[in-house]
Amino acid sequence: MADIHRLLRRLHRRRARGRRAPIFRRLENPLDTLSNEDIFSRRFISFPTGQELARVKNKFFAIAGFPNVAGCVDGTFIRIRAPHVNEPDFVNRKGFHSLNCQMTCDANFRITSCVAQWPGSCHDSRMFRNSSLCHKFENGTYQGLLLGDSAYPTRQFLMTPYNNPVTPNQQNFNNGLCHTRVLIEQTYGSLKRRFSCLHSGLRVDPNKAAQIIIACVVLHNIGIERRDIIDHIVHDGDDEGGVHIDYQGVQDGVGLRDHIANTFF
Repeated sequence: MADIHRLLRRLHRRRARGRRAPIFRRLENPLDTLSNEDIFSRRFISFPTGQELARVKNKFFAIAGFPNVAGCVDGTFIRIRAPHVNEPDFVNRKGFHSLNCQMTCDANFRITSCVAQWPGSCHDSRMFRNSSLCHKFENGTYQGLLLGDSAYPTRQFLMTPYNNPVTPNQQNFNNGLCHTRVLIEQTYGSLKRRFSCLHSGLRVDPNKAAQIIIACVVLHNIGIERRDIIDHIVHDGDDEGGVHIDYQGVQDGVGLRDHIANTFF
């Protein structure tokens, strides 16, 4: 983290001396810098593609044999101060005011997408349905599978557990999905331990809270890249077998789920 602090101090010394690019003239503080898409968030919060995607899939496969996984998705509540506008919308199912944030992670606990704009009462499935992440999977921009819990619909690119598994394959599928998907929960745990304000709550309005959340995610990912905040065992992902799914059936999530369960589990 010392490198991050030095970088931010250097940027703001340049601003104080007047030797800065025009974009920095519009920034008021490090929070604006970190949450600004043109400077930090686009660079440090990005979904894997190309060769990086292949590496991510291999690392996920090494965990529990689940093939073709590009990321794990889930929502998390970040407590905020009761807003003055549309206050009831921000009361979540647990009874406190919050934002409901949707994030995805890779097998190294790096956060690869983040949406921090929805009120706490919003359901995970609605967040996902309206996200650019979902749209990019639908139009083929992103490849692979996401793993989600039962709050999400089963889609061609989104695998969820069987609600009532009736065969050993289905039960093994659920076990593999659970053991792999737990990484997003561990990622949230790491993020909130690193930035305790995300655990205890943000005493700010929703817009400022969203800025803070994005800034924390950027810093989390910088830490991941510099290997200074990992406290989990990360699978090395050397096994490259079984990541290709040769499925020719009906193009719906339920059919693909059955195929994966019967072929890989």
